[in-house]
Amino acid sequence: MNPPRIAERVLRRLVPAGIIGETIVGDAREEYAHNVARVGRLRARLLYWTNVVNVGKAYRGTAATIQPSHPAEPSALRSWLTGWPGDLRVAVRGLLRQPGFTAISVATLALGLGGSAAVFTLLDRVVLDPLPYPESHRLVKLTNRVPGVAADAEWNMSTAQYVYFSEQTRSFDNIALYRGFGATIQTPEGPQRARGWRVTASIFPLLGARAQLGRLITRQDDSPGAAAVALLSHGFWRSRFGSDPDVVGSTLSINGNPYQVVGVLESGVTAPGAAPGISGDLWAPLQIDPQGSFGNNHVFPMVARLAAEVTPITAEAELERLTQLLPDRFPNAYSQGFFERYGFRSKVTPLKQAIVGDVSQNLWILFAGVALVLLIAAANVANLYLVRMEDRRHELSVRQALGATKWTLARHVLAESWILSSVGGLLALLVGFWALPALAALAPGTLPRIDNVSFTEWTVTFIVVASLLVGIAIALHPIVHFGHSLATADMPGTERSSTHGRERQRMRAGLIMVQVALALTLVAAAGLLVESMRELNRVDPGVEPEGVITAGIFLTPTRYANDVEVWTAYRQMLERVRAIPGVQHAGMTAELPVLARFACTVQGFEDTEVYQRVDEAGLTTCAGQEPTTPGYFEAMGIPLLEGRTFTDGDNDDPSRGAVIVSQAFAHRFWPGEDPLGKGVRPSGRTEGAPYRVIGVVGDVPARALDGETAIAIYYPIVHNTDEARNWGGWMPTNMSLVVKSSLADPLLLAGEVRRAVQSVDPTVPVAHVASMEQIIRASTARLRFTSLLLGIAAAAALVLATVGLYGVVSYLVTRRTREIGIRIAIGAPPSAVRREVVRRSLVLVAGGAVIGLLLGLGATRAMQGILYGVEATDPITFVRAALMLVLVAALASWLPARRAARVDPVEALRAE
Repeated sequence: MNPPRIAERVLRRLVPAGIIGETIVGDAREEYAHNVARVGRLRARLLYWTNVVNVGKAYRGTAATIQPSHPAEPSALRSWLTGWPGDLRVAVRGLLRQPGFTAISVATLALGLGGSAAVFTLLDRVVLDPLPYPESHRLVKLTNRVPGVAADAEWNMSTAQYVYFSEQTRSFDNIALYRGFGATIQTPEGPQRARGWRVTASIFPLLGARAQLGRLITRQDDSPGAAAVALLSHGFWRSRFGSDPDVVGSTLSINGNPYQVVGVLESGVTAPGAAPGISGDLWAPLQIDPQGSFGNNHVFPMVARLAAEVTPITAEAELERLTQLLPDRFPNAYSQGFFERYGFRSKVTPLKQAIVGDVSQNLWILFAGVALVLLIAAANVANLYLVRMEDRRHELSVRQALGATKWTLARHVLAESWILSSVGGLLALLVGFWALPALAALAPGTLPRIDNVSFTEWTVTFIVVASLLVGIAIALHPIVHFGHSLATADMPGTERSSTHGRERQRMRAGLIMVQVALALTLVAAAGLLVESMRELNRVDPGVEPEGVITAGIFLTPTRYANDVEVWTAYRQMLERVRAIPGVQHAGMTAELPVLARFACTVQGFEDTEVYQRVDEAGLTTCAGQEPTTPGYFEAMGIPLLEGRTFTDGDNDDPSRGAVIVSQAFAHRFWPGEDPLGKGVRPSGRTEGAPYRVIGVVGDVPARALDGETAIAIYYPIVHNTDEARNWGGWMPTNMSLVVKSSLADPLLLAGEVRRAVQSVDPTVPVAHVASMEQIIRASTARLRFTSLLLGIAAAAALVLATVGLYGVVSYLVTRRTREIGIRIAIGAPPSAVRREVVRRSLVLVAGGAVIGLLLGLGATRAMQGILYGVEATDPITFVRAALMLVLVAALASWLPARRAARVDPVEALRAE
């Protein structure tokens, strides 16, 4: 009975050659057979291996004395490893002798690898890279679900929730509240607008923030009644104060109130979720009074750090329990009816997920697109490499006949492919360095974490690993399929049209089909995005943006006692702006279409049947409550559908109680009824004189062209009741000025508009000047960004697939020159030759197109969330993509087909 083969081979390697060795091996065989009969096969095997180990120990020290006198040959593995330097030198010389093949292959791989690396860097920075906060994996964002407003509606947190959760929760180590605010700062150069954050002191440990100068905001600063203090961001300190270290301790006028500067933050400190470029210039304390009165004001973002061993699901369950107790703790802010109406409940989301949002889907789609381009590039080079190996069959077979092993030949083939992919990878670094800034410049400003995107060690690692894998993939088929046939290739008596030749033809055909299939998937995906953009361009924005500019107007609240004084200032500003040559209309409103929040503010209705209809429909009575001046609808081009728009008299005589609603507002609350004359009250009030609807205007999109329609109600600046002449404790001091002009470039009016506004109040900054056309374009920036990049990837894929097909067809035509010459000599017309070449090419393209259609129908489903007005499986788009590929492929195959039809039979036969 024979022992284990592997064990016996090891034993033979350990013992000396000759009689002694054969004796030892024979004795081991006999002992193994005896042990099998005595203790069984398994234990006999173990005993045999034990003997092998003992023999190895016994001969380890005396191996030199019992080895043959001739020098030992190195092991196969060692020989294979030590032969790399020589093969690399040979491979470099061989590639330099074919500069055309080398240049095309390297350039193709460099473009594929460089594009993939650039998008990977973007993906890594935005999606994969951890947030720049300590223990960022434990940070979460707290929000409130309100399905009573909309199925996916979410509100931020309230100050009441912050106080209660800070007292009661055990799931968090720390909770912080913050809110952005606009700040007007008076400087010797004039009023300037700055962005700031009002925060609880607890936010700085969450962010890992430290002060470069001075100190941070403390709990004492955050206490009610404490002196007003402010922190400066590092960028604001440098740009506004010239890095002056004496700024700490100075006083800064913010919105007309004095604040003492207590410190300067280190560079890079940002509030969670802050858009690029608006990380905040100022930081001031919120100063929440735990014993004060609270309202139902869900406008504050809240972040927290989970306690050890606590998951977001566990924390959410605790918040659910505490949220149900809010009416007991804050009866003036919450009621059971509020919970029932809105389905109000808390939600816990990992902070990174909350910040990145649906952007990750777009970037993964882009990365998948450039990865497909890389695969097509690799397939293209693999096809070229197969052609190169075809031409070198004789050389490699001679090398094998002279003693080269299959492993040696495999090393040689792999050396060439790795040189190609490595040089391509080095050039990819240059391509990526060029492409990455272009990507960042094209990216929309709302893309989170896009600032400071640069190549990192992960980008270099990606290129190195991708280059290594591409090199292996290129060499894999030649190694597997050439290795076992090289010994007979091109040797006397060997048939040229062998089985292996057919295998290589099938391999080339398969690579072409793969390229076509991947290219079709990319072209179809890009086509879907193009269709989405077309649908968006057909959307009526509800405004006439041509010739319209907008600007932010920010009054200092301390300079105005009530809304009457505010209206007086606005009226004077509008009069002076309208007097500017070229200005046709001018007006103001609180929120602009497309960029507006149109927050949900509860409205009160005189007609009680409205509440019943709303309840039955599962809706709410909230709407975007927008203070608006006369002239706004005319300047913006929002059409008047019924009634009239505002006049100065509606503010001069607020007892009129005039209000204007959007068409969507009227349809929701008074369906099938005439809305004119209907009574409504702001902020959910049920007492006092109601406003009367005097007009209905057209709808505008709330946040983006592809977003929801705004449910909007437009109020005058001056309130209709004498309640301290303000809107329940606040005045509309922050407004957007809209100016309609006859100029081709309305932005030329920016300077005149600024002077007109500041001639009324020199402390008012005029900021964020932009044309309405720019604002509308910005609302579709993400889709345009994705469409553009995926379109570039699709174009690259189409070009690579076409070039690959052209190269393969040209090569096959060259190989079949003798056959084509014979066919022409015996009477075949040139047109028949052309048809045959094109037909064979189109068969490959058709096969690839079928695969691509199946692949694309599955792959594009992942894009449904970013498409607008078109289905991910739109048949027209896929048919167009397939027809485009077929036409391009027909052209790519017709050129070599025409050359084939011109073959001279005499020259073709003589060449053989």
